[in-house]
Amino acid sequence: TPGALKAITKKYSPAIVTWSGLHYEGGGLVHLDIEAPPSCVRDVVKDVVSLLKNCNIDDLKECKKRAKENIIRTEKKIRPSFNAAVRAGEIFAVVEKHAVLNAIDNVTSSQVKAAVERILANISIGCVGNIDSVPCRSEIHNW
Repeated sequence: TPGALKAITKKYSPAIVTWSGLHYEGGGLVHLDIEAPPSCVRDVVKDVVSLLKNCNIDDLKECKKRAKENIIRTEKKIRPSFNAAVRAGEIFAVVEKHAVLNAIDNVTSSQVKAAVERILANISIGCVGNIDSVPCRSEIHNW
């Protein structure tokens, strides 16, 4: 969860851990950005990998709640209502929104674990700076 990443950031300050995701039909891309001094980068990466491997049902519930809140919040920010064509688009968007909200509700912990396994199995690492402190891909797989 974002809260867990903030806790890691706080634990290893001045390290910063952020994430973003791109989703498309049948797949997606998760990007974790870790900025940390060489003295703690290995520990930060280890904690992030542990967080991914050990996600629990409470984390899933919180993530579902946040995802649905973000969809509703975004809709309220961008909802125009000044002509019939836009209104028709809004009706379609509402139907689509309900489908997305239902899909979020139907995500299971086993699906999340499978996604995490795919992420970790295909992990790519990029580094700027002192690469001696950054764990290699094979090392991450053995944690």
